[in-house]
Amino acid sequence: MSQSLRQPSAQTVTNNMPRPTALITGIAGQDGAYLAKKLLDSGYDVCGGISRPQQDLWRLKRLGIDKQVLLFPLDLTNHPQIDMAIAEIRPDEIYNFGALSSLGKTETDKILTRAVNYEGPLHLFRRALDFHPDVRIFQASSAFVFGEPSTAPQNENTSRAPVSNYGKAKHALDLELKTLRQQGAFAVSGILYNHESPLRGDEFVSQKIVQTLTRIKQGSGELLQLGALDDRRDWSYAGDFVDAIILAMQSEKPTDYLLSSGEVNNVRGWVNYSAKTLDLKIVFEGQGAEECVFDAGTGRKIAEVNPAFIRDENGRPLVGDSTKAKAELGWHAQMTFPDLVRRMTVAALSRQGV
Repeated sequence: MSQSLRQPSAQTVTNNMPRPTALITGIAGQDGAYLAKKLLDSGYDVCGGISRPQQDLWRLKRLGIDKQVLLFPLDLTNHPQIDMAIAEIRPDEIYNFGALSSLGKTETDKILTRAVNYEGPLHLFRRALDFHPDVRIFQASSAFVFGEPSTAPQNENTSRAPVSNYGKAKHALDLELKTLRQQGAFAVSGILYNHESPLRGDEFVSQKIVQTLTRIKQGSGELLQLGALDDRRDWSYAGDFVDAIILAMQSEKPTDYLLSSGEVNNVRGWVNYSAKTLDLKIVFEGQGAEECVFDAGTGRKIAEVNPAFIRDENGRPLVGDSTKAKAELGWHAQMTFPDLVRRMTVAALSRQGV
């Protein structure tokens, strides 16, 4: 990277008080970018780990903070690199969003998945504690730790039975954080359900829908291909989750928190609310793998189900119960599902210069 590491936070003083230093892995991602913005606004020095030298920083640029954060190379599979970074920065707080999350990649490369999602973060946490026993740690866990739950909704006490390599690595790290807490460390695990925003990557279905429908509205003539329109998820706004993460890290006692909206919506809802935002009148016809979406004005088919995109689902959806976060942190997801879809659709229009 072109930038060199800054000195530890004690070297930076505001009103004769040291500014806290936060280390965010995965800072170029959706969650890392939103968190960096919040912490900067709160007076933190923010350092961010970049896994690749040429990593795209468009999210940081869109938030106007790409020049305010200190970026440095941090590959979670490179333990000596982790050691050097911790020795230089000595962060007061660590937020780990760095992960290999592509389900295709995680299922075909179990060794790399474990190295990035379990071994690397654990080494990072332990090394940070060696330098600064009072460092506060946040680990971004996932609803995938529950696997195929037999009950819904799930909460912090629901049995973990991960089935994917991704979920297994996250679960293993959650167990390590519990051990660190027993040893006196301030370590929080956030079990995160699906969360979206205008900063979501184009490879996710939420962004795929709003971006494609926006282009269709402009006359692109393309066809949106989706998995089952009845595919259900517990979707929230990423910015709401960041608020909860900060509250958890400022609390008196570290623990696990499940973060979710507590509501189940489906892919059809994304299509419907996005189309309404675009003033695109649509009709749904057919069922299951034969279902299609038509422009009511022109009669043209604009979306269809592609069987290749259909995921197998058991009878119980991943939907979370965030009662604990509400009771202990005073937090609940504030943005509604329709408002989330509208916000992302408006952002898609802005990106395309409309």
